[in-house]
Amino acid sequence: MDTERTNCLLAEIAGGKGLIHIDRHDVDLFKANAQLIDAEKAGGKVEDIGAILDGIFTTMAERNSGRKVKSMLLALRIAENSNLMMEHMNGVHDAISKLGDEVEIKWGLFSTDRLKEDQIEVIAALGF
Repeated sequence: MDTERTNCLLAEIAGGKGLIHIDRHDVDLFKANAQLIDAEKAGGKVEDIGAILDGIFTTMAERNSGRKVKSMLLALRIAENSNLMMEHMNGVHDAISKLGDEVEIKWGLFSTDRLKEDQIEVIAALGF
């Protein structure tokens, strides 16, 4: 796990302005309540968001030897004219539910003009 990369991704989460915002206070609280933090960023098509999250979570689980996840920050970055639908969010729910019922989750939804309407970027930070 790369601490510098994780800190950069946490800063990216806090630096985004959006529809549902995660601010610096949220990130600081997340950091204070975790013994270990890992973060990952990935992107792809909006319709594949569940698979994107599954891939992120699998990568982090392997890196962290199956430690129990206590908390998560999840930032979703979409195009300003995105076709994000509720059915796509069901994929998010399905992926997150695999982490367990006791995980505290804070999430944000941000828009940008640098993505195509069918694209999404995901940043997930897990606290162990």
